[in-house]
Amino acid sequence: MAFLSLLSVAESMPVPSGMWQWLLVKLFDFVANYGWRVVVFTVCLKLVLLPLDFYQRYSMKKNQKITERIKPEMDKLRAQYGNDQKILSQKQMELNKREGFSYFSSCLPMIVTLVIFFWLFSGLQNISQYMSMRQYLQMYDVYTAKNEQVLVEEYGYTWTDTLDEEGNLISREFNVPAGIESGSAKDNEYRDDAKDKAQTAVYEAYYAEESGLQVKWLWIKNVWSPDVPWRKPILEYKQFISNLGKFATDAKKSGLTEAELARITSSERYSDITEKLVNDSRNKNNGYLVLPILSVGLSFLSQFISSRQQKKSGQQVEGPGAGSMKIVMIIMPLMMGFFALTYTAVFTVYIITNSTMTLLINLASSGLLALIDMKKAGANYVKVPRGEKKKGKGEDNGDVVIRYGRPDPNDAKIQGDTFLKDRKKNKKNGDNQ
Repeated sequence: MAFLSLLSVAESMPVPSGMWQWLLVKLFDFVANYGWRVVVFTVCLKLVLLPLDFYQRYSMKKNQKITERIKPEMDKLRAQYGNDQKILSQKQMELNKREGFSYFSSCLPMIVTLVIFFWLFSGLQNISQYMSMRQYLQMYDVYTAKNEQVLVEEYGYTWTDTLDEEGNLISREFNVPAGIESGSAKDNEYRDDAKDKAQTAVYEAYYAEESGLQVKWLWIKNVWSPDVPWRKPILEYKQFISNLGKFATDAKKSGLTEAELARITSSERYSDITEKLVNDSRNKNNGYLVLPILSVGLSFLSQFISSRQQKKSGQQVEGPGAGSMKIVMIIMPLMMGFFALTYTAVFTVYIITNSTMTLLINLASSGLLALIDMKKAGANYVKVPRGEKKKGKGEDNGDVVIRYGRPDPNDAKIQGDTFLKDRKKNKKNGDNQ
């Protein structure tokens, strides 16, 4: 019917502008579920940034070798200028610069990653607000269409539209059929029946798989809300308005007029549309804190591994700054937990996928760099299994010992091997003679 098309507002809602919005809403729309869409998007993003990650780890490995090489000189500087931290820091920086140690080369990828994180955070927040508004407008369309269909087709009501100067709909009034007085018991009965059938239509559409109204992911019932048990999939009105952000106040973002926005998002209209969904027994426990716990755990693990790598590469902070680094190791996981508890589940999915990919790339690149080093230098190593004890002795031999490059002539083990080889060689020569 012609009058129904006038109120189909969800399809006319403009997609938010911005690179991340275009990528997630348009380019990756081949993944129907938004939870999995964010996972696929994050994996692709990490693969694009993979050269930057590898460069960072290569720089850290290079710095580690430089640190190991100049350690004796660093020890001399500490012994000579240990009482004057200012001069000591200056001398250490001069030595690092002369030997090619670069702080910037390993910090730049981290800065870029951090910028992308907060930039994407803003983009995902805008997408979540957009999708929450679009979901509600779709329910509004279902409710309005069914309500008007019942009044017009079943009970013979007619309607009168009020338009603004540009022809936009401001309001629609339904006129009672002939023989019925407006506001009478019969009029109220018809309107209540139309309202009840419209609410049922919204309820059925929301739980219908083909409608796409309910955006689930694994155990989470609404990905546009946090994975927490104290939030419900269908929010109370105040939470709903808060979730919309600027979409609740800026009509142009939703493609509506100010009058339309005020009418559609009023508490009375929201209550009419969502009443059966809010009161449904399934409307409880949007999540179970799984994502927040994972985000905190992975963030702490990532911080711990990064700290160990920096320490190994000689980039650890000494003195008063070391305490600040420990505080950062606590604050960052707590910050991730705060995001996970207060923002939408899709953003937490991004955090977890990004952290997991970072750890995997970290392990893979560390192994690759180790292989490159072995091929470059040639691995001369003595391998002693951990915990193996010499015959007749009770001491532990320790861990695997790997030596790269030329053998150290001062090494006792190598000296012993050389002595045995020379002895065998001399004995063989004597026998031949």
